[in-house]
Amino acid sequence: MKLYSKLALFIACALAFAACSSDDDFKAGEWDGRANDAQVYFAADSISFSEILDPSAPTTKVFTIHRKDSVGALTVKLTAVENTDSLFKVSDAVFADGKKDATFTVNFDGAEPDKNYKLLLKAEGYNSSYSSESVLFAYSMLIEKWNELGVGLYTDDTVASIFTSVTPVDFEVTILEKASKPGMYRIVYPYGESYPYNEPGDWDDSKDYNIDIDASDPKAVVIPAQPLGIDCGYGMIWMRSYEKGTLEDGIITFPQNGMDGAMADYRGGDWVFYGNSNGAFRVVLPEKYATMQEEE
Repeated sequence: MKLYSKLALFIACALAFAACSSDDDFKAGEWDGRANDAQVYFAADSISFSEILDPSAPTTKVFTIHRKDSVGALTVKLTAVENTDSLFKVSDAVFADGKKDATFTVNFDGAEPDKNYKLLLKAEGYNSSYSSESVLFAYSMLIEKWNELGVGLYTDDTVASIFTSVTPVDFEVTILEKASKPGMYRIVYPYGESYPYNEPGDWDDSKDYNIDIDASDPKAVVIPAQPLGIDCGYGMIWMRSYEKGTLEDGIITFPQNGMDGAMADYRGGDWVFYGNSNGAFRVVLPEKYATMQEEE
């Protein structure tokens, strides 16, 4: 990583400390769904789903359930152990004669945007030897829409605050805005491939680690605690704000030392680092950035 090859890693005496503090998703049991242990079961290939959906997405999902014996037709009633606001409507699972697999549908018409919904199911009457979470089917869902605003400019002063020889750097990022909450911005994975100090393998490319910034009140901008998707040798780096920032003339800034940094494997992941210690952190929104480029 360039942080090691090009920059001196400063991690001990010269650290700046900040005195700061830290909806649980249900996870179904890690059961392998052995047919010998239950007549009807949700196997490991179909035991837990979690999705973020666009408002235009279909509101009916199809899932699979299995059984031990394929002889005869069988209808299985699926009972909700948990069903947020009684939203989900679940069909029976109908096994055809000679089949060990069947499907069932889950409908969630009427789901509200920006609200987390959870469904836990069990196959009623067929798993009497198993009453624990291991035979529950779990589905969680969130509906939200983000509109792409275009390319903006991001200035890192989180990694640059933790590693004192790293210079704050400007680089282009894609910026989204939440449709249901104007002023709620999402910076698309700024510490992934876009971050100039990264080399392949330095960041987690299994998913996007976006940075959400709530600037719905331009005089009280907030960044919730979020992982950056980058590990410089001390575990995942996190950032958050603890002083209010501002959005003015298309640019988001925070007070110097008004942010925090943490690394998961350093001092138990405590928030022991100041963020924005150089006072350089900023996000230039796309419209403002376009104007700046025209003026150059």
